[in-house]
Amino acid sequence: MEIKEIKVCNFEELDPTIKEKVIEKFREEEEFYFLKDDLKEFITDKLKELNYNIIELDVYYDLCYCQGSGAMFTGILEKDGLKYIIKQYGHYYHYNSKEINIYNIEDGEETEDIGFNDLYITLCKELEEYGYYIIEDTLKEENIIETIEANNYLFFSNGQIANNYL
Repeated sequence: MEIKEIKVCNFEELDPTIKEKVIEKFREEEEFYFLKDDLKEFITDKLKELNYNIIELDVYYDLCYCQGSGAMFTGILEKDGLKYIIKQYGHYYHYNSKEINIYNIEDGEETEDIGFNDLYITLCKELEEYGYYIIEDTLKEENIIETIEANNYLFFSNGQIANNYL
């Protein structure tokens, strides 16, 4: 058996051109697993600030800077004796891809929209803006480096992650 010594280094020890490649690779491979939870927490907080009782809540998004991109929420909310049922429809996930039905809780009769649609659009636009903020912030160089260092990644001199081989 032959024993070979292989040099590994932390991010700071990499050549500057290799560092750039590593950062770009991290950007390309980022999958934003946390984004849905962050968006759901954001819209939950907004609705609670507005005194809505949340029965059900989910978020949908497609944040790719193109036509049809956006963020929205669905669910069942209650406030001031009214029940709001919001459903997603169509192929997109933005404030226009929804159906809102409003009912009186007391008698179950459907009632007219009393400005909720305008509020919904405002909240969805804020949700979308927050989603883009999270994406852009996550992809900043300093935040990628912080992630690399926090996870104690080690690299071969070509920038390939060595942790998988150690």
